[in-house]
Amino acid sequence: MSAPAPVTLILPPVSVTAVVVTAGNTVGVMAQVVDQDGNTVGTSGISITFSTGNGSVNPYNTTTDSNGRAYT
Repeated sequence: MSAPAPVTLILPPVSVTAVVVTAGNTVGVMAQVVDQDGNTVGTSGISITFSTGNGSVNPYNTTTDSNGRAYT
């Protein structure tokens, strides 16, 4: 059985009225893997890459935990 094809998910920017981060501070981000019906997928080891158009992300590449969640 071959591995599933990679999927790219691009989310809209977070509104600055919802989250304001000043220089030198951080904010955590969590990604939850879901299936095509929106049900959570509790699979560990799925590679997730975070990126930003402004600022930095650390770590930018991580894997999901047993709940299908990845954090940065």
